[in-house]
Amino acid sequence: MIRCFFSSLVCVFALSVLAHPALAEERVFSEFRVDLPAGWDGSERTGISSRDKNEYMLFLGKKDTQEENYVAYLSLYLLPNKPGKDAEQSARTLASQQAEASEPVAEGPFWVFTGNPRDTILKGQAKTLVAANAEDLLIIIVKDPAAQGAESILQSLKPEGQRSAKLLGHVKPTPNAK
Repeated sequence: MIRCFFSSLVCVFALSVLAHPALAEERVFSEFRVDLPAGWDGSERTGISSRDKNEYMLFLGKKDTQEENYVAYLSLYLLPNKPGKDAEQSARTLASQQAEASEPVAEGPFWVFTGNPRDTILKGQAKTLVAANAEDLLIIIVKDPAAQGAESILQSLKPEGQRSAKLLGHVKPTPNAK
């Protein structure tokens, strides 16, 4: 009787562990903090189109089972903004450079549109989000045709640096601020 009960408990425990998907792991980068689901990884770098350290890119991606091709990605670009440019203008410019782009619409701190960016990483439709202030421009491109978790990563996005905090509306007070 006790053996049967113990065996049942072990089976229930094993099934409950297998039934729940792996939890996301919080990863902290220099400008952003995100929850990455199993199979996702990320890397960041600066000076992406020049040697300007204020040009920042964070690339988060998930590869296929052979680890050869990306099946989903989320890329974030934090760039110096051009004088007088706002998020709507930048979103419209980016949309004009993509095939089958929708009209950008305001959603919270972002101007959002869908389209087909010209990239060699993964073909297909992407969602682009654009935020800007006088100093910086944030561009987020989400491409996840098979729903591999990019949307949950986007929802978990939190600023870590001062530049990203100002753009996302989470300005951290300085220690001596009054």
